[in-house]
Amino acid sequence: HWWIVATRALAELHGRHAMSGPDGGAQAALDCLRQASQRADALGSGREGVELLVELAAAHERVGDLAQALATERQARGAANTLERQRLANRMLSAELRHEAELQRREAELQRRLANTDVLTGIPNRRCFLERMSTELSRCQRSGRVLSLVMTDIDRFKSINDSLGHAAGDGVIAAVAQALAAHQRAGDSVGRLGGEEFALLLPDTDLAAAALVAERLRAEVEALLIEWSGQRVPVTMSFGCSDSRGEGEDALGALMHRADQALYEAKRGGRNRVARLSLEAAGVKR
Repeated sequence: HWWIVATRALAELHGRHAMSGPDGGAQAALDCLRQASQRADALGSGREGVELLVELAAAHERVGDLAQALATERQARGAANTLERQRLANRMLSAELRHEAELQRREAELQRRLANTDVLTGIPNRRCFLERMSTELSRCQRSGRVLSLVMTDIDRFKSINDSLGHAAGDGVIAAVAQALAAHQRAGDSVGRLGGEEFALLLPDTDLAAAALVAERLRAEVEALLIEWSGQRVPVTMSFGCSDSRGEGEDALGALMHRADQALYEAKRGGRNRVARLSLEAAGVKR
């Protein structure tokens, strides 16, 4: 590349010298440009090669070789047209590659969402929810901040399936999930653990505040108007709450166990209610 630049500069000097007297400067300039053009052609220099052909045509004209000047000018136009076609083709290819990359990005995003989302309800599935829970527990362990977990499931769900069919049961699960997701606070997470069982993760929320959140959600679910085949389907849920600061090696399993115990207490206490189990009540030292 630098050799071509230097040779073009030398041709320009020869051309200027030729204008001051007939001493072969024009021919020397022509020779330099011819060499530079050949080297540019060998290197596939593109735009620079076209510029050199244009200069070479002018140099042929200066030495009186009009036929070669015309031929070189035609060659320059042909090279310019070829270069423009290549440029357009490259732009089209670049656009196609960008489009393909965007399609791949969307496909990857869709696959990620499908991997993390419960198909029936559209909320995070068990795997995604437990990953978030593990992350939050680690954060709580580092910072000492509190985290609460609410476990909940639909009361007497089997009777809905038995009396109205599994399609009706799926409809109830979807409606409940929508209600839980719609009324969760900013920063909270809701997930479907499986079947009619759900969980809510409440960062920076102590046990008393978690019980208030659960009570509000319990009332929202009880007030739902769910119909199936023209028949109203009454739905209630029981809630179990517990809290943690990420203590212990199996903080996740321990927290889920305590919240599940609290949920069992709510069921045993008559369903459609909120129960809570603190660390102290479970015999865990803070």
